[in-house]
Amino acid sequence: MAGDKTMPINHIRERARPAVRRGRPTGEQAAAINDRILRAAWELLLDEGPDSFAMERVAARAKASKRTLYDRFPGRIQLLQAVLDERLGQIFTAIRDLADDSDLEVVLADQARRVVLSMITPESRLLDRVVDVIDASLPGGGASPTRARIHARATSQIRNQLKQAMARWHFHIDDIDSAAGFWLDGLFGHARGLPAFELQEEAWALRYARYFLRAVRVSPERG
Repeated sequence: MAGDKTMPINHIRERARPAVRRGRPTGEQAAAINDRILRAAWELLLDEGPDSFAMERVAARAKASKRTLYDRFPGRIQLLQAVLDERLGQIFTAIRDLADDSDLEVVLADQARRVVLSMITPESRLLDRVVDVIDASLPGGGASPTRARIHARATSQIRNQLKQAMARWHFHIDDIDSAAGFWLDGLFGHARGLPAFELQEEAWALRYARYFLRAVRVSPERG
């Protein structure tokens, strides 16, 4: 009819539909957002290094709002710390398990070689620069608290590996804490002192494994 202002029923339903409110993301969604941010932050570090690392650039790469980013990481240093922790976790996991071999020296040599090679990758050298940036933001000076924390974590993992080796090959080390620190310091020395091509080979690692076992005074397991 002319002048009839009655609206179609489907139009009425559309107007009556309540607005959809966005709630908090589920745990799975929140984890996915965090992963996306950390991945974007790592990619930015790989491309440009830590000196020009900026929250706004991470947000753009992650396709996330600044509010989303700052809700999870209050500042640049906190985000760098999160990236460092994630990447170190991957490195420690990759070198956690001892090789499956019947010869103790061969197993320790394999472990030494894998650890040292993990220290000299471009990614590890980048993480070393990230540590410098993090520590430069902390008050005071002197020793690096971040490096001390990483060293303690590495020493703890080595201590656990030595305990596994003692149980597997039935021998005893009197001072396992000192032995773990000694082993790690020696690996740092090889990483700094040997050329990269030599670190790829097994000879140095076998020599170091034999030297280590003599130096820590390995004795048969006590009954």
